[in-house]
Amino acid sequence: MRKLTLIFLVSCALITLALPVLASPKSVQYEIILNEQDVTPTLPLIEEKGNILIPLREFASAMGASSITWDDSHHTVTVVIDDFFKAHEYLSFLSGLQSAQNDYPLPPRLQNLNLPAYPLYSKTPPMLHSNPIGLNIVSGELTMPWSVYDYEVQNGTLYIGIDWLNTLFLAQIEQTPTSLLITYPTSEALDQDIAALSELTMPLSAEEAIALWIHGQQNRNGALQYAALSPKLKVKALTYFHKQGWVTGSSSPSLEQAAVDDISSPDDSTVIYKVTFKERNGIHENSQIHQTLTIKKYTCDEQDYWFITEASGDLDYYSVLSD
Repeated sequence: MRKLTLIFLVSCALITLALPVLASPKSVQYEIILNEQDVTPTLPLIEEKGNILIPLREFASAMGASSITWDDSHHTVTVVIDDFFKAHEYLSFLSGLQSAQNDYPLPPRLQNLNLPAYPLYSKTPPMLHSNPIGLNIVSGELTMPWSVYDYEVQNGTLYIGIDWLNTLFLAQIEQTPTSLLITYPTSEALDQDIAALSELTMPLSAEEAIALWIHGQQNRNGALQYAALSPKLKVKALTYFHKQGWVTGSSSPSLEQAAVDDISSPDDSTVIYKVTFKERNGIHENSQIHQTLTIKKYTCDEQDYWFITEASGDLDYYSVLSD
């Protein structure tokens, strides 16, 4: 492995923080390997209550962040990562194709696929402080806010728990007594994975298109809904994603059972579905919502695909076509 040194410019190295600084955590040394490259940080890692913390600016810059800024008045750090939006499109495909909700199941060919493991950690970060700092992750128009309790300030530099690299970059972290192996997807790898999943989920029938659409809404999954849409409607959906992210709706209220009330076919290349969902708020079923979806056949390279070309009815909140 070739030796690299993380670039750390003195003029922008320190984030000056007006935060309480506790007793100095101890410095720790590890061999650090980023995507199979042995790197030497200019700042030490530190350990607090058995938790490894890394200098945020240095690691985030090395892994692809284009900007890291500190807002002292709000105790918030903002990290700009161009590929974060792309990473969440990939996560949306994985979670949608692995979702357990089967009221209206996925098309049979998309069930029980041998997919990569979902890369986001589910463990709760340790609480080293009772008052958090804010972390805003920005990617284009999208901003995702987080609260960080596992942080420290040492010599004016902000350190955060190493597992935040998983949130920021989908990094997988393997720790040994002497080394930290950090692996994360490159922009090119994300492009390839998204292209493969996009091709895989292109609906081969009207039934597949409506299944992706319904299943996607029931699971608050943007990627599956997106897969069912025509090129024109995909453009509209992207406007939603860039502002709201790849998750639709929220945990409550939610869509429960779905039923196809009517199917009509005015010609050989068009199918119209009328769908009813039960809506639930907490333990109470509130009401029903209704949608009408027009699905048309597209032929590309001698392969027929079926996409939603028109959608009407109750589209707000749950769908990617929400205005």
